[in-house]
Amino acid sequence: MPLRSQQKDAGWALSHRIQAVELYLRRYTFTQIRQRIYHSLPAIANYVATFAVAVAHTRDGHAVDEIAFLMQISPALVRQYQHLYERYNIPEYQERIDEIIATVKARGFRPSQLNDESEPSEAEKGGPTR
Repeated sequence: MPLRSQQKDAGWALSHRIQAVELYLRRYTFTQIRQRIYHSLPAIANYVATFAVAVAHTRDGHAVDEIAFLMQISPALVRQYQHLYERYNIPEYQERIDEIIATVKARGFRPSQLNDESEPSEAEKGGPTR
């Protein structure tokens, strides 16, 4: 059964996701974004990875509803990411968009691997290594 957030506009969460991705497009680090919007690094990585996959599907010619279904996200979020892509799909940001998509494709849709390199891992912080 789909979640409410997959069916309806999730309100403020949408705007924070877009804000996080927009800052990342402008080359802010995950740490800098975290300090601005108070979201966790894994959440920010997820927003960026979701944006990249949505843009890749958009470039491949998929429709909004199809992308939403494939990614299990709301059509509203797909449209927001597409709108952001349209705004930043200019020469100044093209290399950055391509870089983000290539990183996500190379690593698969695994946001945990997109962590800010300046952030120490749990093991480096002396935490559990599992």
